[in-house]
Amino acid sequence: MNINNKDLALSIKSPLGNEKVINFIYAQLNQIYDLLEISFQMTYSIYSVKKVDININKLVESKDRIDELRKDIISYISKASPAMLNKEDWIRILTKLNGIADKSIGITYRLSEVYRRKWSIPKDVGILLSDLAGKVLNSFKTFREIVLQMTHAPDKALEKCLTIDKLEKIIDKQYREMSFKILEMKRSFDKKYVIKEIADMFEEISDTIQDMTDDIRIIILNII
Repeated sequence: MNINNKDLALSIKSPLGNEKVINFIYAQLNQIYDLLEISFQMTYSIYSVKKVDININKLVESKDRIDELRKDIISYISKASPAMLNKEDWIRILTKLNGIADKSIGITYRLSEVYRRKWSIPKDVGILLSDLAGKVLNSFKTFREIVLQMTHAPDKALEKCLTIDKLEKIIDKQYREMSFKILEMKRSFDKKYVIKEIADMFEEISDTIQDMTDDIRIIILNII
């Protein structure tokens, strides 16, 4: 997606220069949500008979498109009106989104290897991992809703920031409990390591969403 001079002009006319940036970031959020949703779906493959076919090469291609859009947005922000507020906050959010996309692909790759190698994972651990992944996906979805609402319904967007705060605490608690469940598995070290690594990456994504929520709060408070 290329950002042209017409787009740039629209940003300069905007009082805060944020609306066009929001539109582009929302498009990127949709792309990354799709990656995360695949990661969530893949968690079922390690404890159920349901096969989930994933083409890792296609995921990498999706990540390449996300990278191109991110570069376009950063270029757009750097060329926008000097009066545009929160440039640094937007760039921080973009950097964190890129990290989430990387981790999502990493999770999916590891899960596909667990499935391919036919590793046996205790069902209770698999269910806990799926539940953790679902909560992280829900947190990301809520962040996407915040970005969508922040200009026309900033008060509602701020309320949803509180929802993410609560979700992050629930995810942290569940992650801690799950960590011990993984260590208690009667499985080889390599299996424990990979499953723990997957859980770690989901928890890190949750932390990153929380960090982005703090960034977006600053931007919203400058809007209202």
